[in-house]
Amino acid sequence: MRLSVLAQIAAVLAHLLLIGGQFFLLGPLTGALLGAPLLLVLFGLLRAHRYSAAAGSLLMLVYLGGWSMEAFGQTPAPPMIALMCAASVAAFVSDLLFVKWQAVEARAMRSAPAESSPDASR
Repeated sequence: MRLSVLAQIAAVLAHLLLIGGQFFLLGPLTGALLGAPLLLVLFGLLRAHRYSAAAGSLLMLVYLGGWSMEAFGQTPAPPMIALMCAASVAAFVSDLLFVKWQAVEARAMRSAPAESSPDASR
């Protein structure tokens, strides 16, 4: 299995965890408002669009900042909020890895036929 597919699966799972956690913690209306940008990125990830994952990694910094403020605002951070921070970090890292590995794999696919052609050995 290609590495970009593994990163894509991890990113989709992290995004789903963030969307579900926001509905659980913030309620349906606020969870829907904050989950809408994540859904846009999720649809792009499901179609394996690199630009959606790159935008998602930038978006994760906003979510990480918000959930980190929630976690550090309460003396013992509730486990669900700590899970949301960890899911934001996981989504950020997996989005970046998906973008990088898909670009590397695409470059390798483009250069592979040129290396195997008979003209390349001259």
